[in-house]
Amino acid sequence: FTTSTTGASFTGSLGINLGFWATEFSDWQVPEVIVYNRVLTPAEIRQVESYLTRTYGLLGNDPSEVSQGVLSPRTVSATKTGTASTGSSSQLTATWTAPTDITGITDYKVEYKAQSDTTWSEWAHTANASLTSATLTGLTGGTTYDIRVSAVEPGVTNRPSVATTQTTWGASSIQLTSVPASPKTSTTYTLVATVSDATGTSGTVAFMENGVAISGCATKAVVSGLARCSWTPATLGARSLTASFTGDANFLSAATVSASSLTVETGICTTTVGTTGRLTFWQILDTASCELPALPAGVESIDTFVLGGGGGGGENVGQGGGGGGAYYATNVAADSTDVITVTVGAGGRGGGFATDFSTATTQRDGGA
Repeated sequence: FTTSTTGASFTGSLGINLGFWATEFSDWQVPEVIVYNRVLTPAEIRQVESYLTRTYGLLGNDPSEVSQGVLSPRTVSATKTGTASTGSSSQLTATWTAPTDITGITDYKVEYKAQSDTTWSEWAHTANASLTSATLTGLTGGTTYDIRVSAVEPGVTNRPSVATTQTTWGASSIQLTSVPASPKTSTTYTLVATVSDATGTSGTVAFMENGVAISGCATKAVVSGLARCSWTPATLGARSLTASFTGDANFLSAATVSASSLTVETGICTTTVGTTGRLTFWQILDTASCELPALPAGVESIDTFVLGGGGGGGENVGQGGGGGGAYYATNVAADSTDVITVTVGAGGRGGGFATDFSTATTQRDGGA
């Protein structure tokens, strides 16, 4: 053939790495020449392109070096499925963009493997030339996977895309590992929640009392797998304590499987200070069991007065119930280490109902 350049021309054959008159050498090579004795069909041209792409790792870039994705997807990415509260630890979602030239493509082959494995698995699906995403299932939680995609073309094995990597959600669990055995009102306790399999998380834990977030404990940070909450019971009665983990970028959320049930039976006594003559006294106002954490300064003894409830009234011949008993004691020696228990007795049982009204019976008298 004849070719020309500015200021020079020649006629003859152009040698590869030989140069004109053996003095001009190219800085490129031709590794392979394929010769046909006829014009190729479009399908055959595609086969040749596929072969060269696979054999020499051609990227299929345009003159501006922008990848055109010849025979393989231009971009491939993978994400965790769902969010930390809705996702699955056994799934990943792969997405890709189709090649610029989709002539002859009938499907896409999606392969995946754990990064530590050497064998690829293939995603099972119904062939579809328009596919751009795949949800991979049956994966292992907290595991990093390699994922690659290749275009499927009859008679050709196309080169797969460069593998992308993604890690599945890690499963987590949470339980309350420190709760008080016999809590009291107006006393502060430290609740501890352990988030297992998530020692490196950046998530938070919400501590709940009877289904309502404990004040100041709705978003307690997880540190080395633990979260802590300062809890002060305000009233007496039964409590149901639970905890929930929000999850984070790597781990799914979790909630306690069962609640920690406990009862606040006593509390710190509610008191008021008064005076009588030259004496200053503390008066306990509680109507339920309570405790004083310490005696007032200077107190060396305690006076007590107990009044029992009256007995139940009887029905038999109109007999009334017995009166309530009384107890009074003064100068009961005490210091801050003593435990002094004052119990108010209950009233007697009321008289029962008898079927035979004409007969006197103890069932109609008040009882103990």
